[in-house]
Amino acid sequence: QGEKAQTLDGKSLGGHLIVGEAYARQGVYDKAVIAFKRALNLNPLDTTIHERLAEVSNEDLRQKIEGLAKKIEQDPWRLSLHLEQGKLYWEKGELDNAIQELQIALRDLPRAPFAYHLLGTCFKEKGRFDLAVSRFESALAAEGQEAHKITDLIRFNLGSAQEAQGMVEEAVRAYEKIAAEEFKYGSLQDKIKILNETNPGSLRNKNLVAAVRRYGTREVVGFWGR
Repeated sequence: QGEKAQTLDGKSLGGHLIVGEAYARQGVYDKAVIAFKRALNLNPLDTTIHERLAEVSNEDLRQKIEGLAKKIEQDPWRLSLHLEQGKLYWEKGELDNAIQELQIALRDLPRAPFAYHLLGTCFKEKGRFDLAVSRFESALAAEGQEAHKITDLIRFNLGSAQEAQGMVEEAVRAYEKIAAEEFKYGSLQDKIKILNETNPGSLRNKNLVAAVRRYGTREVVGFWGR
């Protein structure tokens, strides 16, 4: 009935929820995730849908991680699988497991830039900005297959990690390289201007505003100064 409602009316909130729950009960979590995302698009302020989506997404990732672990056990020399597993652990928030898999994935030289970049992202999320900077720099230095596609993203993350360490001049240089090549990062010009005019000493004792993923938790999504 829910699937019929989805077919007849893509804006049927109830239909998406019914289908999502049905797939979840069957253990088909990837399709349950899709259904709950569609429901969330229709009612983005419903915390219950947010929570249910988080639950089925977590189960979907667990299922994928277990399936990939079996493939790795059968073919341990296939290094690309470790990069995929690292991504899944990162998406699930299991950063230590992600780092362990990505360290192995570095041996796959054609994909090393992607592994270094994701390693840097993990360390950045753990608050180890010094290690994050090191890994992002390694990602830029490594030569790999199609690595040029993420060069600007690596530079942006490098700049943000340098900012977090108070390395303002280095961050500005990273951002300027992006701005010089990609006009789609137009907002970076304002950021560069602010950083160039910023006195690092003025950042001390500054009030911060933080955004958390769910009310009542300490899972910080981002923070900024006021």
